[in-house]
Amino acid sequence: MYKTIIFILSLLISTPLLAFEIEITPEQIQQVAEKQFPIKKQALFVQIELSNPKITLAGQRLTLAMQIAAYYPNQTMSQGTTVVDGKLGYNEKSGEFLLIQPRVQEVTIEGLASQHNEWLRDIISPLVAQSVTAVVLYRLDEKQFGDRMTKNSLKSITIRNGILYAEIAW
Repeated sequence: MYKTIIFILSLLISTPLLAFEIEITPEQIQQVAEKQFPIKKQALFVQIELSNPKITLAGQRLTLAMQIAAYYPNQTMSQGTTVVDGKLGYNEKSGEFLLIQPRVQEVTIEGLASQHNEWLRDIISPLVAQSVTAVVLYRLDEKQFGDRMTKNSLKSITIRNGILYAEIAW
């Protein structure tokens, strides 16, 4: 009898009383991300500036294509594009969605021979990856839900048909 009562109580405690999904469109993510650009990052021999982010949601990953400008010590500058993809992460304390485990898929600098592009990619890729992990993609609004409990109640993040769905459960 006690086992039955304990089992029923554990089900009541572990089962969410209320659950719903928040739909976050690529346009909403784009608007939040754009406000944080341009991003500048410095390394030993190069400073980069990332701008004009374009966000795509596919599979369970987010792709971020950006313009890149590289500034060198001899006062020259090169421009091009870079593409980074990664998983979506969530910070409970801030209620923010972030790009985690970024992978630089492409760095192309216009006007450089391909062998120089590979060398530059090796230098610039870590800077790009460091830069995009700080970009907030979306922030849950406390006003929308009425309390901080929502931030701690994220059950899952999925991407379906190019839209991000966050499941909240209490």
